[in-house]
Amino acid sequence: KELSATSEHTWALLLALRRKLYHAYQDVTQGNWRREKFRGNELASNTLGILGVGRLGRKVASYGRAFGMNIIAYEINPKKIPKYIKLVSSLKDLIKQSDIISIHIHISNENYKIFSKELLSHLKPNAIIINTARGELIDEVELVNILKNKKIGGYAGDVVENELNIEKSPLQ
Repeated sequence: KELSATSEHTWALLLALRRKLYHAYQDVTQGNWRREKFRGNELASNTLGILGVGRLGRKVASYGRAFGMNIIAYEINPKKIPKYIKLVSSLKDLIKQSDIISIHIHISNENYKIFSKELLSHLKPNAIIINTARGELIDEVELVNILKNKKIGGYAGDVVENELNIEKSPLQ
């Protein structure tokens, strides 16, 4: 049986961020009921970009398909890719085309901070990034900058670059 805890966790983060659950919950606990302020965006017909189409990437893609999303992916070793996933030729293409990006690659010297300032500059203004892979894959200082300046729709992750010294993370 294939375990799916991480892929389900990825979707929990994605749905919570896209549907604005945290902020809506906070608002309701303060006695408000402002539905219009916290309307989420439907996922159907949006493009889900998967970086890394291994076991987890394929599972996350299958959930996206169930939501009626268009699924694209960037994978350096494309094998066993389901036919409903359209491969793109570069990570930059994935970034430019995706409404939601889900990261599923291992860290290596080649992809350390692969989500650099230059690459992040190609995100759609309302795009969101979900990172359940490794914090070291993203330039966290630049990520905080684009979040503060509202240049993307959001970020959700359960990893930071220096997990043993999380207090020093710019994402705190």
